[in-house]
Amino acid sequence: MPRQRSEKYYYETVVFEVEERIYRVCRYGFVNWSQSIFCDMFSLPQPEEDKREGDRDENPIKLSGCTKEEFESLLELMYPSEGPGIPIFSKEQWTNILKLARLWDMPKPARIAISKLNELSLTPIEMVTLGKAYAVPEWLKEGYTTLIEDVHGSPLERLMTLGMEIACRILWAQNQVHIRRESIGSTRYCGRCIHPPSGGRPRLRVAALLNGQYYCDYCEIDPTGNEEYGLYG
Repeated sequence: MPRQRSEKYYYETVVFEVEERIYRVCRYGFVNWSQSIFCDMFSLPQPEEDKREGDRDENPIKLSGCTKEEFESLLELMYPSEGPGIPIFSKEQWTNILKLARLWDMPKPARIAISKLNELSLTPIEMVTLGKAYAVPEWLKEGYTTLIEDVHGSPLERLMTLGMEIACRILWAQNQVHIRRESIGSTRYCGRCIHPPSGGRPRLRVAALLNGQYYCDYCEIDPTGNEEYGLYG
């Protein structure tokens, strides 16, 4: 009676080549983690065994768009050498993993990398750079907001790493925030407009500024000496 392969525990391997280095790994990691690239690759009709790409060291699947270091970071996450669990990686290694996860349509390693990079405290510049490169909108929002609201300002050399146009936009926005803060710091607010009687959301912008007068330009009520419509600095 011929022997049968286990459908569950008979692992197929695949040979990859990255920057002239050969890797033989289990195929299942790439099939399970990729939503399209490798699933599609391995589902294609295969030629004769001696011509099948990825079966032998002499005929590997050549991967472009990544370095050996980047690929090995992803492999270590897929097949941890230290046993089960998520390995401890540097910021650079997690960035490598995120890059390849986006390149090869791998949502799971992308989520893990984003979570771990959040724990490593990215700088605002890194948030903007990586957020743009690897489609992480929350990093873009937080990075831009932090840079714009930085009261001390970021060195021009650091901003220029984001490109001339973005650096100029950030500098312009920083100036606008500074002007607004100076304006708000020299005015007072009408309690009625900040806390509408209807219970609606507070109006926090220019409409309720007193501009040194004794009445509110917005609601035209004299708030002085009135407990309900007191002044707020």
